[in-house]
Amino acid sequence: MRLKNRQIKIIKKLAKKGFSLTQINKITTIPKSTLYYHLRGIVRKCKKMDLNNLSEFEKGYLMGMFVGDGNFDVRKENYSYRVVFNLNRKSEQPIILYLMEILKKGGGNPYISNYRNLSKVIVTSKRLYEYLNSFVVYKKSRKGGKVINKKICIKNFSSWSKEFRFGFISGLLDSDGYVGPHGNGIRAFIFTSSYRLATQIYK
Repeated sequence: MRLKNRQIKIIKKLAKKGFSLTQINKITTIPKSTLYYHLRGIVRKCKKMDLNNLSEFEKGYLMGMFVGDGNFDVRKENYSYRVVFNLNRKSEQPIILYLMEILKKGGGNPYISNYRNLSKVIVTSKRLYEYLNSFVVYKKSRKGGKVINKKICIKNFSSWSKEFRFGFISGLLDSDGYVGPHGNGIRAFIFTSSYRLATQIYK
């Protein structure tokens, strides 16, 4: 099906607002195959993730990465649940590849969006959103008139398995940490603005 320029502009505008391929199809009645041809790179086919495919370490790693450098882009009115991990495009390529590997193993369909020195690893998954969100405590704050949910601590840390904890600390080190020489030895540093989170990690 051949689309007019006006139609292409409309469907791209809907996609950028977070509407899914199915929703755009219902609104415009344009076949999904035609939509996907024009919206490749904007709309991603959503796959149901199965976190049971991941080890405890890998699930903990995702949690650590999210606490360190992750955020949600949720638009419930459009049924869009995106989990975004923000990484350095130049210095963190091995981390990006490993994160992509874990997300794909869990059944996700992640993709990378690059902007200058920033690489965003993005996956659309309500299951992953609900899973990660169940571990985090937020505090609302305002910045420039905009309400922001700031991560301040994590839930039920004492009940996590040993493997999950190792994964969590590994993800946190890769996102917000540093391992290197210190004096005559090697130390691992984790940086956070949340005192409550620092206290939990220390314990």
